Amino acid sequence: MAFIDFGMMDQLDELTKETIASAVVQLINHDYKALAEDFVKLGF
Repeated sequence: MAFIDFGMMDQLDELTKETIASAVVQLINHDYKALAEDFVKLGF
């Protein structure tokens, strides 16, 4: 997984990648409580 912004890239640690994937799943499943928990883990 990569975040690209005007050619800039950075690497994500494994926990961050897993949490982002989990957040996408929570969004698809309309589980907004779990989505909010994932966002807290990500520092939002």
